Amino acid sequence: MSYCIKCGNPLADGSLFCPNCGNPVSKGGSAQVSATSVTGGLPDSGIKSLAEDQKAQSHWIRRLVALIIDSIILAIAGAILTTLLSIPFMVAGRMDYMSFFGGFPVIIGLFSILYFPAMEVYRGATLGKTVMGLKVTALNGAAPTWVQAFVRNVSKIYWVLLLLDVVLGLAIQTDYRQKFSDKYAGTVVTDK
Repeated sequence: MSYCIKCGNPLADGSLFCPNCGNPVSKGGSAQVSATSVTGGLPDSGIKSLAEDQKAQSHWIRRLVALIIDSIILAIAGAILTTLLSIPFMVAGRMDYMSFFGGFPVIIGLFSILYFPAMEVYRGATLGKTVMGLKVTALNGAAPTWVQAFVRNVSKIYWVLLLLDVVLGLAIQTDYRQKFSDKYAGTVVTDK
């Protein structure tokens, strides 16, 4: 079986274009990868790929910038909602300055649980990923389900979990486009 070199989608024998991303298959053999070369030709880990492959480095820089954009969006939305929810308590004299800011991380965590999966299920990408030309798909090229989107994003609740998710994913997998949770969700981040 052959796989598209751009998105990793399985290709039927004799395909001229990838049915998922439209990438030409028969470009001197370079646009298609056979199953044996996939297992034998990939580096030992995503970390090795990240260290040696400029495409992998560009991919993760774009993902980092996308996360920063999404974090800014969440912070603005969280600040507005936290302020609105706090007004009645402040007026009643039931909330002090520190209580107000103590609720902010909770609001951001709740927004993260809703924002990332909803955007990936309905749009294929968050606003940050859209700006950076990335999308999230299931391994078969379809849009991720709610369960897949939730599993791959649960680590975004707290930055240490996200860091572990990325590092573990790159350390134990050969596909640099997947973090640890992507492996179990059956998803991958690809170019649009």
